[in-house]
Amino acid sequence: MKYDYVEMTSGRIYCPSTDEEIMTLDEMSPINEEAKALVAAWYSCVINQPVFNNEKIMKDWEKYLSQFEEETREHDLYDKICNFLEEYVAPGWRVYQIETSGIACGPVSNTDWYVVLDDTIIEGNELDVE
Repeated sequence: MKYDYVEMTSGRIYCPSTDEEIMTLDEMSPINEEAKALVAAWYSCVINQPVFNNEKIMKDWEKYLSQFEEETREHDLYDKICNFLEEYVAPGWRVYQIETSGIACGPVSNTDWYVVLDDTIIEGNELDVE
């Protein structure tokens, strides 16, 4: 599975084959968690509550987490998510690890992971995909 790290300041995640917008930074609109192109997502603000639209990846994630002792399962979830997704084999899917940042009552940043159909693209981002 392709894994792209993206620093995003504007734009959207869009799938042309399903004609769905999954997420946009240009508006205050919710993430389209019902999109056919969205396989799974993890959000850093609720890192222990992933969204799954595919049963196989959900079961594989649960199996992956079960190898860790119960007391430490929730520790270092950021690294566990990265490792799981980097090693996961799924032709036809890709991962976008999206970093966003801004200013609230000081600097803030978020990391979100989107597992999407392979033809899903990022449009209108001022920064390049690595």
